[in-house]
Amino acid sequence: MVVRRSGLLTALIALFEQYFEKGWQLRPAGPGQTDDPDDIGPAQLDAIDWKILALLRVGLTDAAIARQLNTSHRTVQRRLHHMRDSFGLATRFQLGWYIAVSGRLDQNTPSHWGGSPAPAHLPRPPA
Repeated sequence: MVVRRSGLLTALIALFEQYFEKGWQLRPAGPGQTDDPDDIGPAQLDAIDWKILALLRVGLTDAAIARQLNTSHRTVQRRLHHMRDSFGLATRFQLGWYIAVSGRLDQNTPSHWGGSPAPAHLPRPPA
């Protein structure tokens, strides 16, 4: 398809530029970026939270994470909810994305923390 300069194209470009200028950058508010005094941030996550995040990253369900950590399914759900709240996020997908792009998971998870590794059939995230 060849698109040539026309009045319609110029108007559409101007409209796009106008709305683009008014848009928001879609990034979750991280710790320290909100006015919420209850924002605890990642520094206060404990070792179990980092283990949960590591297992979440490789694709385990809440129930599988609970079995891996020898804890209850409800405890894993409660901890994930608390972590989402502490980062100001609404969904577990946002939590996973936020942790992945921040690089904090690799900094805070030891290479071997006891327990068995994630199942081999799960893909590894890019390094």
